[in-house]
Amino acid sequence: MKNGIKIILFETKNNQNSLNVIAGVLNEKFANIDIAYAKNLDFVTRLNDNQDGKLHLIFLSFTTPGFYEIKQKLVSLLRTNVSKQYIFLAGGAHPTARPEEILGIGVNYVCRGEGERFICDFIDSLANLTDQKNIKGLVFLENNKIRDNGYADQVNLDDYPPFNTKQRRFNPIEITRGCIYACSFCQTPFMFKAKFRHRSVDNICYYVEILNKNGLRDIRFITPSALSYGSFGKEPNLDKVEELLSRVRKIIGKDGRIFFGTFPSEVRPEHITPSSLAMLKRYISNNNFVIGAQSGSDEILKRCHRGHDVETIIRAVRYCREYGFVPNVDFIFGFPDETEEDQEKTIKLIENLINYGARIHAHYLIPLPGSAWANKKPTAISARLRNTIEKLTSSGLVYGVWKNQEEFAQKL
Repeated sequence: MKNGIKIILFETKNNQNSLNVIAGVLNEKFANIDIAYAKNLDFVTRLNDNQDGKLHLIFLSFTTPGFYEIKQKLVSLLRTNVSKQYIFLAGGAHPTARPEEILGIGVNYVCRGEGERFICDFIDSLANLTDQKNIKGLVFLENNKIRDNGYADQVNLDDYPPFNTKQRRFNPIEITRGCIYACSFCQTPFMFKAKFRHRSVDNICYYVEILNKNGLRDIRFITPSALSYGSFGKEPNLDKVEELLSRVRKIIGKDGRIFFGTFPSEVRPEHITPSSLAMLKRYISNNNFVIGAQSGSDEILKRCHRGHDVETIIRAVRYCREYGFVPNVDFIFGFPDETEEDQEKTIKLIENLINYGARIHAHYLIPLPGSAWANKKPTAISARLRNTIEKLTSSGLVYGVWKNQEEFAQKL
């Protein structure tokens, strides 16, 4: 375009990582692109004051809770008389699952699936004034009917940056995308398919070097299953994990810190063994792990395809304590068709794990669009489970925003 393109990334507390990746990709692909971040929606009300003659692309990225949190304000703003000089594009988990809802509030285009290759194709089309209509992953309205070009291409993580180096917008490095376990409550396999794709050790270390040169020596990773790194099946590849951690440690030195198996990632309970813990202890700085347990009922675990049983959870917590790690154990309440007996088993397991020194991270089931249980109704929490969790929360043994999630799930 003659006057160029300006991209405005609408930033929320839940989408910084994905926005940094998009900005990082664009900064590498396009030499003189103008990218800005906006932290609230008020910038939309000022769009018509634009005098620079540029085409403005407003990029929105939403999780399901994040979308409904600002939906009404966004609808109100999009209904204002916004100039045709502005294009609204949305991506992320919720737009991928429900593009028709996003288009219905006035957004011009939706990206379904992974955004790295898609955003380059989209910006290319704007810059060269070519037709966007056949871009893979694009969903839009054509003659008041939805045109859906399917999912964007899956990408090789090594081909794209994990953050925005040019603008020094750094975040944890995504080392694995996709998940073979395909739990019924999870959006990950829907967004990224039920298989693992890993960023190579060389590529990860290249970006760790960048962080180190910028004075950032706390290294964190994004992955659905930390000890699955380098593996393509259910068995961990500990040699590959050790290769990664040892090389990162050499880059950042003894004073740098490696956080592995903590937020924003977790460890599966069956992967916590004496061998894995002994290896991790040589390299990592965290003294705790996030462990996905989810339920104290073997029947519920089978129904949601967790791939482990209750005894595996107990064993993982014991191993953690033996090796000096504090287990932060995730539980979800309100699974579809969960009985009071199932919830009693969860109470028993939670109390058992606390006796072993675990902390409990509590969640309430949100039927996320795109997940296998998107249309399932959560089960109400029994009075006994509620009282138990509230008592343990007041003692500092349970934490989490499960009450907010419960309220949200009832509105969804």
